[in-house]
Amino acid sequence: MFDNLTAFYETNQRFNPAMLNPQKEKVSKITGECLPYGKLKNLHIEQKDEGILMKGSLTKYYKGNNIENLNRKDTEYAIEKLSDDIRVDCRAGRVYSLEIAVNIFLKNLYGEYLEYFGDFQNNFLKKFTIQDSIYFENKTRKIKIYNKIPECKRKKQNIPENIKGLGLDIMRIELTLKKRLAKEFGFPVYIKSLYDKGFYIQAVNKLIDYYSKINKITKIVMNPDKYYTPKEYFDYMLIEYIQTKGLDNILSDIDNKRKKFNNSVQASLCKSRVKKLLEKDIVLQDKSLIYEIDDKILQLRNYR
Repeated sequence: MFDNLTAFYETNQRFNPAMLNPQKEKVSKITGECLPYGKLKNLHIEQKDEGILMKGSLTKYYKGNNIENLNRKDTEYAIEKLSDDIRVDCRAGRVYSLEIAVNIFLKNLYGEYLEYFGDFQNNFLKKFTIQDSIYFENKTRKIKIYNKIPECKRKKQNIPENIKGLGLDIMRIELTLKKRLAKEFGFPVYIKSLYDKGFYIQAVNKLIDYYSKINKITKIVMNPDKYYTPKEYFDYMLIEYIQTKGLDNILSDIDNKRKKFNNSVQASLCKSRVKKLLEKDIVLQDKSLIYEIDDKILQLRNYR
């Protein structure tokens, strides 16, 4: 569930760097003191004058990979282990960025699902693609959808043997809250918050909510049992365009351009015609693959 994070514990305490590998030092510009920093497994741990910086994947630190799920109890154990390893109780540390993620084991090949993901509602997050990964992003939030197994192989990351044996593609959906967590959740987020049941539930719902705002494109094909008039064929092409752009985005665009119409009644009529166009029987619609993803996302509400 929770994976990459950036946290800072404001304290006068100095952590024990014995388990860092490699272990390095830099000189404080304020005190002249040698301050240690380095890697604790995959985590970056750094002593600052004002406290301790912790950054990296909590799941990889505790599980050795981030394909397996880090549930709420695992998160608590991981934080206890981190505190033991650095000899400082870091639970009061403030979390400044947080990644909430889920790995979905797919029935079909990963590439078959990509055409179902449209734009984000009202383009609040801008969509772009890099190779076979889909991104939705603004300055404070990012959603990334990608094929997890090839990424692990490319980065030479550990893949558990039991997962290798399944031979399935894994779709990873990551929501990264890059900053302003207090504004996102309505209160400051601390390391100890990550295993609090109430916060865990709120974070799960946050991931579900952001995912649900991605417009899902219905795969449409011409109805083979129907004969087409020229007008119906043009309607079919319009339906394809609407599905690609996302109905919510089309309707929002009409609202934003109301002044371009003769009057507001004309704009409302245009919105009504767009909606009715999707009800015509000139196409067959199929969302079976995206329903699979939707269902597994909703299963996250089975909190542990």
